[in-house]
Amino acid sequence: MFGKDRRKTINPGRQSTARTPTKPRFTDVLPSTGKKSVHTDGRMSLNRTSGARLSLFQRPSIAPPKDVKALAPVNTSKIYKFLLEQEKDNAPPEKQIRNPAGRQDFSLIFELIYQHLSPDFEIDKHARIEDEVIPILKGLGYPHPLKNSYFQPIGSPHNYPHLLEALAWLVEVVEVAHGVRQSAQYVLTGDFTNGNSAYKPLMYSWLGTVYREYTNDRNRLKDPNFAEDKKRVLHEFFESNEDIEGEVEVTKAALEQLNFECLEIESNKGVEQQYKDELNRLSDDTRKANDYNQLCIAQCEKAEEEHAKTSEIGEIESIKSRIEIQKENHGLSGEDVRKMNGESRKNRELINEKRGLLEELSKQVWLISDKNRETFSEQKELFVKVLRMIDDLTAGIELELQGFGMPTTEKELALEIDRMINEFIPRFTEKLNEKSLQLEKQEALIAQNLETIKEKLEIETEKLEELQKLNLREERIRRNEREEWKENRVLLEKKIEEVENEKELICENMKAVQQLDQEIEKENENMRKNTEVQQRKCEQFEEKIVIKVAELAKEMMNLENERFAVLNFAENIAQTAKSLKNKD
Repeated sequence: MFGKDRRKTINPGRQSTARTPTKPRFTDVLPSTGKKSVHTDGRMSLNRTSGARLSLFQRPSIAPPKDVKALAPVNTSKIYKFLLEQEKDNAPPEKQIRNPAGRQDFSLIFELIYQHLSPDFEIDKHARIEDEVIPILKGLGYPHPLKNSYFQPIGSPHNYPHLLEALAWLVEVVEVAHGVRQSAQYVLTGDFTNGNSAYKPLMYSWLGTVYREYTNDRNRLKDPNFAEDKKRVLHEFFESNEDIEGEVEVTKAALEQLNFECLEIESNKGVEQQYKDELNRLSDDTRKANDYNQLCIAQCEKAEEEHAKTSEIGEIESIKSRIEIQKENHGLSGEDVRKMNGESRKNRELINEKRGLLEELSKQVWLISDKNRETFSEQKELFVKVLRMIDDLTAGIELELQGFGMPTTEKELALEIDRMINEFIPRFTEKLNEKSLQLEKQEALIAQNLETIKEKLEIETEKLEELQKLNLREERIRRNEREEWKENRVLLEKKIEEVENEKELICENMKAVQQLDQEIEKENENMRKNTEVQQRKCEQFEEKIVIKVAELAKEMMNLENERFAVLNFAENIAQTAKSLKNKD
């Protein structure tokens, strides 16, 4: 009904393509178009021949001026309350009504109000607002003058209060039209439950029907039963009104519900196909996503295995290459160096031990050569002891000397001791010094090689640390990628679940739509049957009304005859009285 069955404005700049009824009811206000044209009467006459009478909204009087600036808050509140009551959540905020940002905001407010009078009205975005709004307000009978300067610019403090006053007046016109529609609803829908208040509109409708039949065929008045038939039909209609009222209300409610459901189903036909297409597309995307996910997981596992093998093989090869390079450069490995260090340490200990023995031998030789010492036997024992010490000293050392014999006399002992002092000790000392120098050179070479190896080892250690850092970084990257893949997989699973839920909802909606189609078919069948019954009843009512009209016409003819008879009688009496007066 009012404020609910009209079309909402989606695109304020688009021209309406809906058809406007060419023959509105006499209670409707003529709809306005978005084009600049001469506005006709805002209210159709009750009689087509009386079109010269002005509309209720076109009083030519000019109202006295108002203080529109002082009334601006009141007008703003009135407009906002009206839009909030009618538009609910689609109503613009009060701030936008009080101070619009531009012409588009004002166009939206005007369209929301005026669409209650003309549901298909929209302001052309290519036209000027003043060319659209001023003719409409003048056509409705706005009592105050409107200037084009009020719209330039919209929202200015010295011009916009006049437009607020016009919008508030338009709200009052819409409320009056609302009241007129509600009061005229009894005539349009056949609701006569208000008793005496509905009697006059019904009588007017009945008289209009009788007059229309009379104008179509003026010979009906010659039928004496015409008026009686019309009156009888009217009485029977009043008597049977209580029985028809419930059926009319039920039928009207069912018709409105069916129309609403039909509109919903028609509007959802394309949406259903869109849902099906979207469902198929989502299923295809889900399948592709699952395939891609499985492929990524397989590639990831394969890459991890290959990377693990490659990293192990690379470390082993790097160690081998370092060992080979080390052998080529130095001819020694780490184990050889450690062995050489151990041998050098043992050789130094052996040299120190030999030197100690040599000193001891020198002491013993000195003791033997001391002539003031013991006797020959004691010297011989010391010589034997010295020989043992020489054997210990020469162990592991090659000396090209003749061995010492066992002396039998003091002279042989003295010769052996001289040979030992002059030959053995110098030769042994020289050999020992050579061995010491050789060991020192070898030790210096080993130390130099050891420093070189340490430097290269440090370089290799740094490279290994960098490689480990790189591996750790790559491992972190792979771990983050795995976590991202897991998160994406979880999101995909959630999305798949949502798609499945949407699929179930769409299937349920499709089933509900099928059920609604079946119910609509049943309701259409019932409605068709009810329509046939109503048509039969209407035909019966029309026949009864024709009879009542005929009876009424007959009574009117009788009254007319009686009136003529009374007039003739009065004329006769007047003539008689006149003749009597003349005789007197």
